[in-house]
Amino acid sequence: MSSLDWVCIAASVALMIAAVMMKYDVELLTGGLKRKYTERSVKRFCSQSCLWVICFAVGVILEVFSHEGILYFIGWGLTLIGALKSLRLARSLVKK
Repeated sequence: MSSLDWVCIAASVALMIAAVMMKYDVELLTGGLKRKYTERSVKRFCSQSCLWVICFAVGVILEVFSHEGILYFIGWGLTLIGALKSLRLARSLVKK
């Protein structure tokens, strides 16, 4: 494994931790959102996007560990689905 693979794995683990922290409404991660968007829409966004962000991160890890075969394509699929669903949920935020 190259050093870039380790960087991708570390970034994915950090992203999963951040997703769980957003789910539990940690002020460090949700403070900026709460200043710009309504409280209710931020809570809904954080609770729903947690799953899709973790899906994205798991997809990246699968891509790194399996450079060929079915797991590689499953990783690509999870990454794509996680990214698209997260972006779609971001459009649901309501400005104050």
